[in-house]
This record gives sequence, structure tokens and C-alpha cells, in this order.
Amino acid sequence: SVAVQVPNVNPSFGFSPANPVTGQVVTLNNTTTGDGNPAQYNYNWTISGGPTFVNGTTPFSASPQILWNSTGLNSISLQACYQPGNYCASSGSQNVQVYTPVVADFTVNTNVQSSNSACTGFGVTTNNLSTGATNYTWSYSNGFSPNLATDFETAILFFNPGWQTITLTATNGPISDQHSVQVFVYDPYTITETYTPATNSTCSNGGLDVNITYNDPNLNPTSFSWWDVLTLTEIPGLNTNHLVANGTIPAGTYPVAYFDNIGCGKLVNIEIPCNNGSQPRLSTEPNEAMLDALGELGSGTIAEPLTELELYPNPTSNVATLSYQLKKEAEVQVSVFNSLGQEVTVLAQGSQAQGAHQLEVSRSELGLDAGIYFVRITASDQLTTQKLVLAD
Repeated sequence: SVAVQVPNVNPSFGFSPANPVTGQVVTLNNTTTGDGNPAQYNYNWTISGGPTFVNGTTPFSASPQILWNSTGLNSISLQACYQPGNYCASSGSQNVQVYTPVVADFTVNTNVQSSNSACTGFGVTTNNLSTGATNYTWSYSNGFSPNLATDFETAILFFNPGWQTITLTATNGPISDQHSVQVFVYDPYTITETYTPATNSTCSNGGLDVNITYNDPNLNPTSFSWWDVLTLTEIPGLNTNHLVANGTIPAGTYPVAYFDNIGCGKLVNIEIPCNNGSQPRLSTEPNEAMLDALGELGSGTIAEPLTELELYPNPTSNVATLSYQLKKEAEVQVSVFNSLGQEVTVLAQGSQAQGAHQLEVSRSELGLDAGIYFVRITASDQLTTQKLVLAD
């Protein structure tokens, strides 16, 4: 008998990148080992998914380059043949998932007329133009997001002036891409505020003087507006950056907002105390001093009998719980308004006893769309408003 020596042939390979996308060149890295030298081997690749061989390579190249034009799970195997004895061996099959390309892209919408500029304390919203992604993550410097309605698009408030960066990371499984946009944030105003305490028996004769001056001499607005916190509508006839009201303001704490035609504004809380021995309170009637930014509504001071007010979770995808304490029996009304100032529902109305109270704001039961709402609570002659974000 004659002993026949079988050649040692060990086909093996890898590929890169490990998670290719359609249209991306994939290199098959042949790592076959065995007897002889590489010139003594022939190769034959079997690849599913109908790839295109590129850069002059073929299914018989040692390390071909390919690309797929459609997504899916494909398989690759390699046959290596040692020529002196024409001995062939095959590798095991390897799977490769081909993904859709992910491109992160977005634009920003700001309150300032010039491109990619914003003012401190006012919102920047995004317009997501990404393709191929299923998940999105936003990051930003020196700001926070008051509106988490979706992860697809976001709104951000910046409080530090200067250049700020917004970054979007878009992903689909292991595939990801990033895109960043810089926004220049102005701090264009200085606000000077003084007040006169209320002293009469009804604590209704306080005064205030609010003056807005411009830090940047290049900003020259030509028109101005102020907004009423109770009706969420513009107060007519106040086309000035100087608000004066003498002897007409009930004691209380008022958020005051001011806008100009270049797209910026200023927000400040003004407190008018009462010096006749009673507690300060918020008026329930519209008043020039009770002003706030539309969409950036703040909360007034919570005086007796209403205390320990909480609205949680916030944001929420469905149900938020409003809890509060009454130090004494009071006439209470709890209403929900949309961002246009329209009342959408009354959650409670009537006399409530001293103690703890809870109400639910249910998006599904009330048929509310995702967005920003305002929950307004009046207890006797005191009022406060909480912003509520309903998310998808």
C-alpha cells in the first residue's frame, strides 16, 4: 500500500466593516492557512444577497471587495483549493446583516431673526431631517429642555450667552451618525425694576416701574409687546420698553414678560408686598402687571390657603397627578388651558374642605394631543399656574 498525504488546507476569513450599510464597500479578509504558499491556492466565494464585486475584484479573488444594494441578512462562505493536489476545503458560513444608512441632520428654529441665533431664556426648537434612524438622542451645552414631547425633535432653553452646541445622535441598531449645530445666544437686556408697596385696606394700590435697556447697541428694535398671564393674550397699547403702573396693582407676585420685534424678550418676577398687616395675594382680575411669556409660563406665588402644590410626572405620556393642600376651606377651580390660552377642560369647581387633595389630568380621557398645557388653580382669591408637558 501507498500512503497518501492529505494537504493541510484551512479556509478562514473575516470582513470589515462588521455592520455594513447598503452601498458601503465591504472587504473580505482572507486568512486561509495551510501547506505551500498563497500563490498555490485558488479561491471561490459564495455570497448571498446578490452583491456587486467592486474595485476590480471577482468571486475568485483572494480578498474581494463587495457591496450590497439592499438590506437583509446575508451569508458568506469560502472554498480554498490547494493546486498541487487540487485539494479543496470549505470554510463555515458567516452571516452579515446589511443595514440602512443612517444620516443625522437637523436645522434649528430660533426666536431671533438672524440665522442660528437665540436669546437667553427663550426656546430653540429643532427640525429633524435625519434619515434611516429609529432612535434619537439630543445633547446640548448650558441649557435644558422643557419640552420632551418626542425624542425626534426637541426644544431647548439656553441661559448662558455665547456659542452653544446642539448635537443629535441618530441610531438604527449598531449604526449611528452625529450632527452638530452651533447657536449664538444673546443676552441683550438689562432689566431695572422697582415697586411701591400696597398700603390700603384691600392691598390694591401698589405700583411698579419696569425698564428694559439694551446691552448691545447694534440691536435696535422698533416695536414691543407685553403679555397678560391670566388670559395669555397680548395687552394692547403697550408699545414701549418702559412699563409704569402707579397705585393700581394688588399685592402679589407677578411674572412680567416683554418682547420686541427682533425676537427677544425678558422675563422677571416682581413682588409687590402689602404693608397693612395682611398677607400678599394674587389678583384674579387681568392687570397690566400680570404678564408672562406665551409658552414659557411661570408660576405665581402660592399664598394661603393653597400650599404644597405638585404636578407630577411632568412630562408625562398619559396621566399627571395634581396634588395640593388647603389650609382652610376654599372655593377652588382647576382648569386646563392649551398653549393658545383656550380652556380645554375644568377638572374641579366648587367648595373644597381643608386638607390634602389630588386630581388626575388624563390625556386619554380628555382627548388631549401631545404638547404644552397650563393647569390653572384658583383658591378663593389666589391663583397659580403650572406648565404641563404631554408627550407621545
